[in-house]
Amino acid sequence: MKKYGQLIYLVAVLVFLSASAMAQMEGLHGDFAYHKNGVHAGNQFRTTIYNDGTFGSKETGDYSGEWPINSGHIYMIDGNVFVGSEVLDARGELKHIISTVTSAGKGQPVQWSSGDTGPNGEWWTFLPLPKFASDDTNKLAMSKWKWSWPPYWPDKWEDPVDPGWPGQWNGYFGKNIFNADEEAFFVADDYQNKEFNFYPDKNDSSRRGLGIRMWVRTFQWSNALVEDGMFALFDLENVGTYEHDKVAFGYKFGNNMGDTMTAGDAGDDNGGFNIHENVAYLYDWDDVGGGGWTPVGYFGGAFLESPGNPYDGIDNDGDGRNLPGPVIDESFFAPKVLKPTDDIVLIDYKTFERTVRKMGNDTIAVQYQDLVFKFWPGKEVVEIANNLVDDNLILHVNPTGRFVIGGPHGDTGLTGRDQRFHHRYTAQRNDPLPLPRTKVYRLSYRRGKGQHSSR
Repeated sequence: MKKYGQLIYLVAVLVFLSASAMAQMEGLHGDFAYHKNGVHAGNQFRTTIYNDGTFGSKETGDYSGEWPINSGHIYMIDGNVFVGSEVLDARGELKHIISTVTSAGKGQPVQWSSGDTGPNGEWWTFLPLPKFASDDTNKLAMSKWKWSWPPYWPDKWEDPVDPGWPGQWNGYFGKNIFNADEEAFFVADDYQNKEFNFYPDKNDSSRRGLGIRMWVRTFQWSNALVEDGMFALFDLENVGTYEHDKVAFGYKFGNNMGDTMTAGDAGDDNGGFNIHENVAYLYDWDDVGGGGWTPVGYFGGAFLESPGNPYDGIDNDGDGRNLPGPVIDESFFAPKVLKPTDDIVLIDYKTFERTVRKMGNDTIAVQYQDLVFKFWPGKEVVEIANNLVDDNLILHVNPTGRFVIGGPHGDTGLTGRDQRFHHRYTAQRNDPLPLPRTKVYRLSYRRGKGQHSSR
């Protein structure tokens, strides 16, 4: 039976809520001068990682997602993060800005798989913050390399008992707790992304990009159940003052199925997406790698879970299936004519607060960004897919009353927003497709200085 390689990523949805920044973090921003790398080799999957968020090969000698370890067979030339947002720039023009990583390329306009650069070759990408690794090495901080740790951790300076945690590992599971066989930690931001006339922080005109700070941890365990992969948590924080309403997170794998360190075989690669398991995967068409080795494994990546969004009233993470409450079906999206006696839901798209009221006899105006939607008795309304606006004002109430952190709390309450997309997605997920084995884990949030966000 064919054995499958698996690479599982853990990603975070943005949630921007008020919080004070730590004093030691103020003034820190990304710069290529702090660019470092490390190597995960804690199980059967070996890869180089960089502290701007690039995984895989950038330089000679890097490991490009090798599996099994020491085989010389590689599966991932590069792995890249994409964070995008729809914003109004300094001229009030609607723009779609995407911040990504340096990737495997060198920044030239014709270079394959390269992040954006400026006119002088400077990187306009996520770049690493200083002070999260030792200045005495070109390696990023990893739990297995104590010499790679900084003298103190900037994000732990406000600990009243042990400021900065000097000499201690800044672990995801706690101070000096080594749960994973290998853990890496770094922080980057898109401060240098000057491509657009957009300033995300009214208090710092030198900050560009989207005002996003990215806290990244990668993990490996040698346990047989997870020995063929790596887990990564991308925890995104809004450190600017701009309120992002439409944000997207994406991840790209550079496929090199069947390659070795000395022979290429990427010309017959194929890919697919298993809707039921929510996993993207790559495979080699003829199952023969460069130089004739076989079989070639499958390589997969999963967006493991989107946390419940406390603003959109939708069961984003699918954990409310067994709870009481209405189930959305196509009947919810049928055209309807508003009547004065109808109960409707009005959403304030600045705070996402929902108000239940009667339609009444007067025209109601609802503002979303620079758009104004008007509703009146006798108007036929219908839900429009993918516009992120509640077009039909339908009232649905989830009566569970259960608010559990990390659970259904984000799905409980008045619905709204664009439910047609959500319904189509969940309906499609019931279609079974064959897929290599995979694991499912959870996500986390980070709270930043901005006010709010939606998925």
